[in-house]
This record gives sequence, C-alpha cells and structure tokens, in this order.
Amino acid sequence: MLVPLLVVLGAAAIAGGAITRWWTVHWVHPMLGEQTSSFTGRQVAPALLVIALVAVAGLAAVAAARGVLRRVIGLLVGVAGGLAVLAAWSGAAGIPVERISEANPQVERVLGGDRGWVGPVLSGLGGLLVLVGGLLVLAGMFAGRGMGSRFDRGPAGGLAGQAGSVAGGAGQAGAVAGGAGQAGAVAGGAGQAGAVAGGVARPTGSAEQVAGDSGGRRAAAESTDDDARNLWKALDAGDDPTAGDGKHR
Repeated sequence: MLVPLLVVLGAAAIAGGAITRWWTVHWVHPMLGEQTSSFTGRQVAPALLVIALVAVAGLAAVAAARGVLRRVIGLLVGVAGGLAVLAAWSGAAGIPVERISEANPQVERVLGGDRGWVGPVLSGLGGLLVLVGGLLVLAGMFAGRGMGSRFDRGPAGGLAGQAGSVAGGAGQAGAVAGGAGQAGAVAGGAGQAGAVAGGVARPTGSAEQVAGDSGGRRAAAESTDDDARNLWKALDAGDDPTAGDGKHR
C-alpha cells in the first residue's frame, strides 16, 4: 500500500500546486501604463498537469505488470516525479517573462513580481513523492501480484482444479470399490467353504442311513432264524406249532 499511496498523493499534490497562483507580475503597457497579471503553475510550467496524469497512469500500469516490465514502468514513474521537481523549481526560480510576453504582447517592460510559494512547494513535494514511489517499484518493493497472475489462474486453473477434484473422487470411489471387491472375495471363499462342508455332511448322513438300514435287515434276519429254530424244536417235541398257546398249556 505504500507505493500507491505515495504516487496518488504525489500526483494530487502536483496537480493542486499547478492550479494555484505562482506569480503576480507588474508590467507597463505602452498605452495603459502599469498593469498587474497573475500566473498559475499551469501557465508557468504547463508540463505539471501532464506529469500528474502520467504518474497515475504509470501506477495503474505498475499494478497490471510483472517482473522486468514492472520495474521499467516504475523507473518511468520515478523520472516523471523528478521532472515535476525540476518544473516546480524552474517555474519558481524567476519571473516568467516569456509567459508574460505571450499573454500580453503589449508589454513594454516588466517592473517586478511577487512569488507565491505555496504552489511551487506543493508541486515540488508531489514530484518527490512520485519519485520515491517509482524508485520503490524499481527496487521491487511493490507487493501487487499483477493481472497476468490472475489470468494465469483463470479458466485453465479452474479446469485443472476441477479435473483434480474429479480425479480425487474417482480415486476414492476406486478405493471403496476395491474394499467391496475384497469383501466379496472373502464372502465367496466362505460360500465355497460352506459348499464343501455341505458336501462332506451329505455323504456322512447317507452312510449313517445305510448303516441303519443294514442293521434293521440284520435284526429281521435274526428274528426269522429264531422262529425257524423254534418251529423245528416244537416238531421234534411232537407239538403242533400251528396250535395256539392254550394247547401247549
């Protein structure tokens, strides 16, 4: 903020000093006698207003530029401030006879003049402020980033940022999908293990069923053999095996 403040205040001081009264000159007209004329800084040193405008425009250019170009513009602004100091000094150094003659061609002679100090001092101080501001820019002490950096970070930077965000989101989705895939693989392994366990359980159940059927048939065969032996024993004893239990008793 220092450089813009110096340049703006300096330009305002230069312009303000240029519109004030610098000289009051007494001169003799051939027909009218003694006359008095007042001259402002703009009349004595016409370059002052131009220098003030150049300083403001230079500040805007400094804010927009970067690098070496910014330093070159800062040098030009400093030169403009120095020229304002020289113009203020030269305008206040002596009676502006040439300006009097231009304004009043009938001047016979100049009797003298009264200098006003406010305008020259104000313009001179303004020139010094602009000079210091330009030297600070030349020294690289202006902190503005420049319009070029904003343009560099414009649409291309925005698209790059959006692409980076999309890529980041895709990476996160990929990580989630990878985790889901690992979970699916684990679930698939568990399903295969369950299928194997079911296959093992089914043969085991079938074997037990076969063993039960075989035991039943064996028991039935043994019961049939017992009945046959009992039948033969009854026949050997002379009993009728077809008779009821009451006959035997």
